[in-house]
Parts: sequence; structure tokens; C-alpha cells
Amino acid sequence: MDIVRKGSYRNVLGRTILFAAEKFCGNFVGFGYAEGVAGADGKPQGVYALDFDGKFNELEIIAVIERLNDVKDIWVGVPHDKILYEPYIRDRIGFYEKNFKTEYHFLYEKTCGSVLFLRDNGVKKYLLIKNDSGHIGFPKGHIEIGETERQTARREVLEETGIDIEINEETRQEYTYKTLNGSIKKCIYFCNEFDMQEIKIQQEEISESWLLPYEEAMKLLNFKEDRRILEKADGMYAVSYTHLTLPTKLEV
Repeated sequence: MDIVRKGSYRNVLGRTILFAAEKFCGNFVGFGYAEGVAGADGKPQGVYALDFDGKFNELEIIAVIERLNDVKDIWVGVPHDKILYEPYIRDRIGFYEKNFKTEYHFLYEKTCGSVLFLRDNGVKKYLLIKNDSGHIGFPKGHIEIGETERQTARREVLEETGIDIEINEETRQEYTYKTLNGSIKKCIYFCNEFDMQEIKIQQEEISESWLLPYEEAMKLLNFKEDRRILEKADGMYAVSYTHLTLPTKLEV
């Protein structure tokens, strides 16, 4: 019997298990246990099965629910051909976990945002932000239940910068990477031009922000994937008209 200690979600996400169903909860959610696996209490490891039709028994673990007021965690699994993101999982499982204080850990994450720029005397300047974790990049955030990628990008840009944009699907770019927590994160970016008077930086989540020409922005970005996104975005819009000279660093 494989005994899994509480809080070991990094070693659990992406794991394949054999699922033994005990009950059907409704709304295509099943509950049972992972065969041959015990939780921290020594009892069979509990598992929710999403999109459960009673026919499959092999699951990939896509989320771990850490019950902060219980002795063990609960897993969430789906068939291998499914990729489900945070809002969908919370929406389907939240009701059954309402009596517990929980913290969720997800295998798959998706964020959406936009590369924003304005024109200053014929030069494109890009808006970069630094969040509380120290990451320097573009405005973005996690997708919410019922949202499209474009809706998420527009909402997050508005929340973080005060800029309301119309998303152009033709500018869409993406990259995927694995986080230190074991999650597989997909980042979606669009590209938009804006006017200076629209900027209102969100002070609660953003510590610094800059308006920089392409070369300087490339040097400041933390991730090589973001530099690749900026390189492609820079070629999407031609330089045309001019604006007044603008500050390089913005006050938060």
C-alpha cells in the first residue's frame, strides 16, 4: 500500500491512478478512492472523478484539495483526454467541500492578458508591470468560470491598468511552461495599442510599472518566453503618428 503524506501535492499532480467508484454525487461527479493508495490517515485515498459516466477507471490527477482542518487531502481526477482548469474544477467540487477549509492545487492553469503599447514621438513604448512576486511582464490573470480567453484578457488588463481594450483575436500568442509547484501553466497574450490618459495602475497587486521602447523592455523582462512574445508583438503594428514625450517610469 502506497501511503501519501498530507501536503505532498507536487508528487501527486499528473499521477495516474486506478479509480474505484463508491458513489455518484450528481452532475457527472463521482467519488471513490485510488486503488492501492492510502492517505495520511492510513485509509484509502479519496478521489473525486469529474465528468464521471461510470465507465472509466483510470484517471489523471489534475487537482489536490488540501483540507486545512482535516487529517488528509482529497484528489481530483479526470480521464487522460481531458484538460480542465481552475474555475471549472472549483465550480464542480466546491459544493461538496463546503464544510472544509480548503486550499486547491491544480495541474493545469491558464492566464490571459495583453501586450500593451502606445506611441511616443513615433516610438512604440510598451507597458511592463512588476507584481508582488517580483515577476516583470505584461498585465494578465487567471481565467474565470464562463469566460473566454478574450474576456479574461480584457478584464485583467482593466483591473491591473485601468485600460479598457477591444481584444483582437488575430494577435493571439501563447506559451506553456511547468511551474516550481508542478503545475502546467498556459499563458495567452494578445496585443493592443492604447492612449496614455487611460493608465491607472492597480496598487494592491503591482509594485512598479514602466513605459519602455522595445530594446529596453526586452532587457527588463524576466522570462525568455515573454521576450519571444514581445518580439512577435512588436512586428504586428507599424509605427505611424506621434504623441507628446512621456515618462519612462509610472507612479503606482
